[in-house]
Amino acid sequence: MTTRLTDVDDLDGDDRKFFDVDGEEIVLFVVDGDYYALRNFCPHMEGPLGRGRIRTDQDGCTVRCPCHGWEFDAESGEATFNDKHTVKTYDVFVEDGGIYVE
Repeated sequence: MTTRLTDVDDLDGDDRKFFDVDGEEIVLFVVDGDYYALRNFCPHMEGPLGRGRIRTDQDGCTVRCPCHGWEFDAESGEATFNDKHTVKTYDVFVEDGGIYVE
């Protein structure tokens, strides 16, 4: 299912916004012009990932849970320390000035 979240113009540079999509709270990150969307809650203890630290390097973009430090790849959702833990991610695309997730 495709859902329009917002307009590109509603985001300023590196930004993050929160959305409810069919009862699921997701966070949309903009990092260096790239878009990432994931479930807003860490699978460990439901910490708010959208409030976490974002880090980029040559391997990509990661999001760190502010509660206990678990870190996840923002594109795949895999934990950086253990591939058994993942957070749900969404495909993001831009069309006609809108930002959409699938």
